[in-house]
Amino acid sequence: MTIQLRWLHQFQFAGYYMALEKGYYKEAGLDVKLLEGGPSALNPLDELMSGRCDFAITSSGVVINRMEGKPVQAVAAIMQTSPIVWITLKSANIQTVEDMAGKRAMLMPPPESAELLTVLRQDQYNNLNVEFQHTSFDVEELVRGKTDAYDGYISNEPYVLTQQGIEYNLINPRDYGVNFYADVLVTRESLAEQP
Repeated sequence: MTIQLRWLHQFQFAGYYMALEKGYYKEAGLDVKLLEGGPSALNPLDELMSGRCDFAITSSGVVINRMEGKPVQAVAAIMQTSPIVWITLKSANIQTVEDMAGKRAMLMPPPESAELLTVLRQDQYNNLNVEFQHTSFDVEELVRGKTDAYDGYISNEPYVLTQQGIEYNLINPRDYGVNFYADVLVTRESLAEQP
């Protein structure tokens, strides 16, 4: 059985690694292989639907895929709150969504950035004229001034910036009433329905 991870091997998948190392999968009669994701494997759902894996970890945007008729079944929501935020440099004085008016903001392709887009689609922010850029997956683009707001994980890029002594602000969708699940474990309907 294979599980396609959403991103590179890192701590957010600790539960899966621990279950593998402790032998919990074997005890349940499962031979599990964890497949690394990352920038070159942006859509774990593609791997799942093609049959190249049995389970995948994706975003809460999977609801959109389900509404589009894809035979995908959510099994568990691992993170109860999405870690996706915009990160801005303190020196740029961009502290709120309103401050993003006319600015450049990086985004992952939908539905991966659903929580950030949902904030900007709220009536009061709908006309901010934010210029969207495809994410580079490199926070150094923010540092070098290639973007004004970088889409990152609250647990990753702030740590990198702190290590470099760079002050930053976080614009968190949760502060604007948008709170999605993250790291949703999914499978194909046909596999979910097997006894």
